[in-house]
Amino acid sequence: MQEMEPMKMYYFSQDENFPFFIQMGDQQGDFNMHRHEDFFEMVVVTDGKAMHIVENESYPISMGDVFVISGNTSHGFKDAVDFKPCNIMFNPDIFLACAQDLMKTAGFQALFVVEPNLSKTGGFKARLKLSPDDYRRISLITADMLEEQTNKPSGWQTKFKADFLLLCTMLSRAYEVKSKHKENSLYSIAQSLAYIEKSYLSDISVSELAKISNYSERQFLRLFKKTSGCTPTEYIRRLRIRNACRLLRSSPESITEISSQCGYSDSNYFTRAFKTETGMTPREFRSSTLPDSVMLHG
Repeated sequence: MQEMEPMKMYYFSQDENFPFFIQMGDQQGDFNMHRHEDFFEMVVVTDGKAMHIVENESYPISMGDVFVISGNTSHGFKDAVDFKPCNIMFNPDIFLACAQDLMKTAGFQALFVVEPNLSKTGGFKARLKLSPDDYRRISLITADMLEEQTNKPSGWQTKFKADFLLLCTMLSRAYEVKSKHKENSLYSIAQSLAYIEKSYLSDISVSELAKISNYSERQFLRLFKKTSGCTPTEYIRRLRIRNACRLLRSSPESITEISSQCGYSDSNYFTRAFKTETGMTPREFRSSTLPDSVMLHG
């Protein structure tokens, strides 16, 4: 399958302040490989079947399957038969920014972080399959989102965003129920990520995380790197710096005080860590006008 030019958010939504779009697909045959340059895509399969190609892997999908594709991941479909996906395109830095409590759950980490990262490196086997009851509830939410986007009644963007957060919450919970009584290495790592989200301002040891995941330290470090793309130390640093970015923009407190609130007892070390992640010092970042997400991914 030939790969298309990277897709960009403005192909679907021209509102820079609301980078979000939902659509229903109806597909037969093949859909070429493509990448998303500046957005994530959530897919809920509402009917039919197809082979989903992700990088160099392929696996069958059918009604009730749900998965998230991150930016710059190549994927496509082939051999589709009456395939009807609900495609939800969104900018995670904007639409998940107020979901800090949800990010502390293993279900969220599995669906939105671990699975998308693992799909880039191959060996992607796990995915969420909705129960009939969960599927009916999810379908009501996506139908409501489509109606809001189409008719645009007063306050539709607020309602749309609320529906999306409800959707993410229900899917995260469904993932936890599915994985609770199964041996799943992906979910085990997601549990450690959820723990880090809850405790990243404290000192966290590798042995502590390995115990949560029920792996030896060596196994844990290998799986963590494969599923998150970095070491636990790097992951914790990024969370601390992301929190620092929020505080530098919203709080009048000094850089020394903010560094302490973000888990750094040495403000000079904090400055070095901040520059490693953003390319700027905390003082330079505070006076800049670029969005936090641009700085953190730069």
